Amino acid sequence: MGWQAWVRRNISWSCMALAGLLAAMTIGPAGNTGAVEIPKDLWNPQAVVLPTGGGVLVGYVDGGVVNVYKTFNLNAADTTNTDEIWGGTTLNLTGSGITVGIWDEGAVRSTHRELTGRVTLVDSGMSLSDHSTHVAGTIGASGVDSAARGMASAVQIRSRDWNNDLSEMAADAGSLNPIYLSNHSYGFARGWEGTVSVPGYGTYDMWYGNRSLGVKDAGFGQYSSYSAALDQVLYENPFLLSIWAAGNDRNDAKTQPGNAYVAYFDSTPTDNIYQISGTPGDFGLYLVSGTVNTPPGPDGPYDCLPNAGQTAKNTLVVGAMQDYTADPHNGAGMLVTSFSSFGGTDDGRLGVHVVANGDLLYSTLSSADNAYGYMSGTSMAAPNVTGTAALLLQHFNNLTSGTWKPLSSTQKGYIIHTATDVTASPGTLGPDYATGYGMVNAKAAADFLTNALSTNPNKTDHLYEAQLVPGSIDQWDLGPLYSTGDPIKVTLVWTDPPGEAKSGLDDRTPVLVNDLDLWLTDQNSNVYRPWVLDILNPSNPATTGDNDVDNVEQVYIATVLAGVSFTVHVGHEGSLYQGLPQWFSLLISGLVFGQEPPQVIPEPHSWVLLGLALMLMGPVWLRRMRRTG
Repeated sequence: MGWQAWVRRNISWSCMALAGLLAAMTIGPAGNTGAVEIPKDLWNPQAVVLPTGGGVLVGYVDGGVVNVYKTFNLNAADTTNTDEIWGGTTLNLTGSGITVGIWDEGAVRSTHRELTGRVTLVDSGMSLSDHSTHVAGTIGASGVDSAARGMASAVQIRSRDWNNDLSEMAADAGSLNPIYLSNHSYGFARGWEGTVSVPGYGTYDMWYGNRSLGVKDAGFGQYSSYSAALDQVLYENPFLLSIWAAGNDRNDAKTQPGNAYVAYFDSTPTDNIYQISGTPGDFGLYLVSGTVNTPPGPDGPYDCLPNAGQTAKNTLVVGAMQDYTADPHNGAGMLVTSFSSFGGTDDGRLGVHVVANGDLLYSTLSSADNAYGYMSGTSMAAPNVTGTAALLLQHFNNLTSGTWKPLSSTQKGYIIHTATDVTASPGTLGPDYATGYGMVNAKAAADFLTNALSTNPNKTDHLYEAQLVPGSIDQWDLGPLYSTGDPIKVTLVWTDPPGEAKSGLDDRTPVLVNDLDLWLTDQNSNVYRPWVLDILNPSNPATTGDNDVDNVEQVYIATVLAGVSFTVHVGHEGSLYQGLPQWFSLLISGLVFGQEPPQVIPEPHSWVLLGLALMLMGPVWLRRMRRTG
């Protein structure tokens, strides 16, 4: 039987993790808890197939690693301060008028009393899924059971399975009624991931790396062909913010007694006990004794991000924290969960951008219209952020009367810019590979937008959407601005063109295509550079310098005297992709314009050249020149 005949269904996973870790996965007659399909756009002649009594586990080889899809609230709202901008507060935000796309393992229960009338089942033939329904409830449960209220109680939801997710995202983002937010609480199985029942032999741990490449799963942190394809979709649809769960792989380890385990090998290993699938005597899944190919160690603690949307450049990746209900936010008291995957990526990018509550969230289940339950994981932290993002997008629309739809880089920017820095270990001052830029703070983000989008001439928050244009605006300068005596924070975000997919283990070559730069200068010609991290020493605190890997940069000045003059600069190194303009979002806090009018100076200081360039590029570019001053 050919490999295509095997690719029907079923990847069977245990999705619920009540103690904070995913339950052990069992594939076989006794452990099959549901059936989902491998995405059809991922079929590949090098499919790796594991037939079992309960179904078929199907993977494909990309860059030397095997990829297989897997699934990855009242306190959640309090943890991210989302409850402070809900209906009943001054802002009265519910998510009304916003539609969120959910791609997950199956169908959301559209008739659930918390969701009824607000869920559209887009894909045909989907089976109901607890995981998908729990994600949907975390985003938008109405609060019939007040303890299960979602972040955005009036949001509309489009439910899809993860088959053909990339092409469907492009279609939904490019439609006449486009979506601006999507949630993805899944990724590829990496490293140690539960157990597999091998008929006639017993139950063994499964390791999802290519063991022929060594004892580290090369898929962790890798910029895969999937990551690059996703970046292409988001680059071509620059208003869609795609939010991804970071994964739950940290501290996963071998659990069964003895050294025997199952893994993928490029050829027959010398301690082979039984070849499960693949080409006989060649590549495939093998049960090995572990005498020669000793079992790998635990996953992590750093570099344990799966290589799907988690390692793309243009997504917002969310890690999981424990409940934090104290007000105001204090990053020194916030605790990361034991399972949340840490960055960075192989080329040194941050990986995890922000964190949110992913610990024992109470939300909707699919077994009945009044069913609820607890789940833990970054799969729950991501919808905590997606629902919050829906409220903030509604707020943005209210402030601009719907006339200005923010770029995805702007949405990503105000979530990152206003996050509460987590400094409790393993978090550090500034961004870090464990907690990113910190805990999402919905109240701070809403306040930033209220101020930045106002006409107040003395405001201290500012938001710009602008572009660099080859030959016309190779550097964009803004000033003079004056310090208020409070900390200064400036964040630059852009949607980068897709990079070249990588293979092998820990390829450190940057996948950044357009290398934009952010820096500030003061009246004494002092230069202030953005945060940078060291992938070779991932637990070290961030320093400052030239960040040539991330498409998010931030300059932070903790202490400055009031009245000092600053200029903000945005430029780029090397040429821009295909000679095309690069849009960016710039967010500024702690600076105010003085008596003299602000100057936005696109070097070489010619608005005539800018006008001509925009006219040549067509009306779509002209419409996107937005700024608040």
